[in-house]
Amino acid sequence: MTVEIAFGAVGNFRNKIGEIQSNGRLSPRGQAHDIRAAAEKPQEFFTALKQQSEVDRQKLQKRADHFQLKPPARDDIVAAMDRQEIRQWLRSLKPGEAVKVALSDPGIAAAIVSAPAALSGLDPASHARVVEFERERQFGKELKILKAEADELDVVDVAVQTAHEQFMRDVDAFDERHFETATKLVVPGKALAT
Repeated sequence: MTVEIAFGAVGNFRNKIGEIQSNGRLSPRGQAHDIRAAAEKPQEFFTALKQQSEVDRQKLQKRADHFQLKPPARDDIVAAMDRQEIRQWLRSLKPGEAVKVALSDPGIAAAIVSAPAALSGLDPASHARVVEFERERQFGKELKILKAEADELDVVDVAVQTAHEQFMRDVDAFDERHFETATKLVVPGKALAT
């Protein structure tokens, strides 16, 4: 809907330029004044769309922040010892094997996720991969929804930016045409005709 509105604003502005230019009562300077005045509202509109997009992204990020892995319970000593034992075992494996094992077993992945990368038995990149895998395993459906919404925001942002650029090209093109028209009215030694 936002995309249609953004491109509609461009079309409306082009129509407004046509109306102003077809008004025989206005001089080129008067046309330029009216067109610049007509350009203010769409410019404010595009600014508001960009601000709304930023607000939507912040809301999306707040929702995404709710889907973080929970740290293990501090009062379960037996579980902590089990995770420590798993991490010690992982350090004895080759790096590639440790990642395969971690990605195939949620219990092992939980042991890795509950420790910093340096203590997990994995290099930082592999640790991050396992953390993300575990996050997707626990919150996959919700994260897919958030990703789809983020992708939609990206598309809307690109469309709004494209419409805004078209609008700015229209404004710039009019300014160039107005400059050409105004310079044709200048006669050497005489003031600019209005």
